[in-house]
Amino acid sequence: MTTQPAYSLFQENQDIIVRVNKEIFSEKQLTKFLEYLILENISSSSKLTSEKAEELASEIDQKIWKSIESRILEK
Repeated sequence: MTTQPAYSLFQENQDIIVRVNKEIFSEKQLTKFLEYLILENISSSSKLTSEKAEELASEIDQKIWKSIESRILEK
């Protein structure tokens, strides 16, 4: 009995083609993993420091609060 591998990789021009055994990985699992890889790639090539990210997050929080403050305090 020959067992099918969990995955196989092929390279074609600028593409990497991944063939996955659907009995081992669900589409949802695979999509989640690929999204993780994309985020890792963005993160590794980003020049954003954690300090700058915190600063931007704080700025966003302040702008959101200013836009909803009156509606929340009216209640």
